[in-house]
Amino acid sequence: MPDAGKLTYVEIGVSDLDRSTDFYSGLLDFTAGELTSDKAGHRVREFGTGPALVKDGVVKLVEVGPDGRPDNWERDDLQCGIRHFGMKVADVDRWSAKLANAGVPFAMEPLDAFGGVRIANMEHSHSRLP
Repeated sequence: MPDAGKLTYVEIGVSDLDRSTDFYSGLLDFTAGELTSDKAGHRVREFGTGPALVKDGVVKLVEVGPDGRPDNWERDDLQCGIRHFGMKVADVDRWSAKLANAGVPFAMEPLDAFGGVRIANMEHSHSRLP
């Protein structure tokens, strides 16, 4: 039985699993597992996390299709719920440059943040990110 204190996976609904597989395996170097289906018939692919770190777990993409509910997040800082997830990498600037060169837009370029960490934020857009 998994430890209730550990994150075992992050599940992300995507509109196009093939495009998202290219992003996570091609740009982020995650290791793509086999293609499966969930009980509802959605295509599913799990990824080993490569250079990013999800403690004892994986990233799981579930294809919800092009008619999946789009994100309604607004930059008003008043909404509840999960609004983002982060990935820890050894070199934020190198990874940010790799993603920017591939056309991934950033909401915040790399910067030094409180606690002695360096961070960057990708812009979330259903038309530009998987």
